[in-house]
Amino acid sequence: MGNKNFIRLAPVSFQERVESHRADLNKSDLAIVDVLLSNPAEAALWRGEDVAARARVHPSAVTRTSKKLGYKGFLELRADLRDMHSDFLAGHVETLKPRAATMRDGSTLGNMVQSEIDNFILIPKNVKQRDIDAAADLIMEGERIYIYGRSDSALLSEMYYRRLGRFGLAVHDLTDLTAHENAEAVLTMTGKDVLIVFEFRKASRQLRHLLAHAEKVGARILLVTDNLQILSPIPDIVLASPRGARDGWLSMSVPLMIANSVIVTIGERYAERVKEYQDRLDRLKRVFET
Repeated sequence: MGNKNFIRLAPVSFQERVESHRADLNKSDLAIVDVLLSNPAEAALWRGEDVAARARVHPSAVTRTSKKLGYKGFLELRADLRDMHSDFLAGHVETLKPRAATMRDGSTLGNMVQSEIDNFILIPKNVKQRDIDAAADLIMEGERIYIYGRSDSALLSEMYYRRLGRFGLAVHDLTDLTAHENAEAVLTMTGKDVLIVFEFRKASRQLRHLLAHAEKVGARILLVTDNLQILSPIPDIVLASPRGARDGWLSMSVPLMIANSVIVTIGERYAERVKEYQDRLDRLKRVFET
């Protein structure tokens, strides 16, 4: 019989609390969390009643959700959101200003280079190696890998389709498919499969259908994004770091760096398995070349 007095240690960040307590969250809880993380800047200033109105739940539900996540109440949760907003979205702007002032030369190229440097500095803070390891294991444990991206993220989807294929994985690219083609592609998806999503800013209707289907069949979900917006259903793993100011130029180098880190980690953690497949492939290529 379980110990009713067992105390769960609270994770450090709000996002980690959500991940840790995800199994305890009901539909109303998820609606509240989705509202909070879909509006990280504004939510840090909202009252509990504001959150409830946007999530379309009773105001008391906001307090219950806060306590489920290990907070004393919504005021403590909101304080955590404020820390997240200043730390994650603002990106330690004040600490970067002195160095940025010495490097920016007023040119477009100089500003873009500095912006990339500022964004890169934040990646290790927002994405830990343990998260990269978990993403690598999730992919390699999947029976089939489905990859979705659109617009700019389609470049990442294509890269993953090719690289994961070279690791010997069964990969299906859902990018640029019509709604009917996507339905046909995921019809046989099962709980042994993995859906990898590259998505920024706002989820498309097509993606929401894919996520709902993945949840229905029990497939695992990996999301690579540029903010802390949480989708419904909640992905199993979220790798997120900002790509720049919302009103400025948004870099693709950040998600590319994160995505490549997962690929490199797979090569390191599964070196023997990857080498065995690539040796077989090399032998077959030589046969086809003769």
